[in-house]
Amino acid sequence: MIAGIPPLFNRLTAYVLCPDATDYSYNDFGFGTPTTSSPTGGTGHYTELTCTFTDGSQKVFGNDEVGLKGLAASFTAAGICGGLAVVFFMILAALIGARLVRPKPSDHQ
Repeated sequence: MIAGIPPLFNRLTAYVLCPDATDYSYNDFGFGTPTTSSPTGGTGHYTELTCTFTDGSQKVFGNDEVGLKGLAASFTAAGICGGLAVVFFMILAALIGARLVRPKPSDHQ
């Protein structure tokens, strides 16, 4: 889901690649460019991330780095959110179970 929401994916990727940057921008090139010589083949594009730092310097990240590190950051964020959801529901189930189940009185007193 995170990789499918471009504003969220772009912001997360920019934060991972250049956390100290004051600004970032994406440049997309070659939309609809054939990826194979076959007329029925797929098309693709190229994305560059440009980060601007407080001193005015810039750093450019290419398509491969943006894609791979962006997906890694997305899966990490999804894993953290999923793990927190599991812990929350485990605690909720334990609380509900503790209220519904009462111990039987013991015959050995």
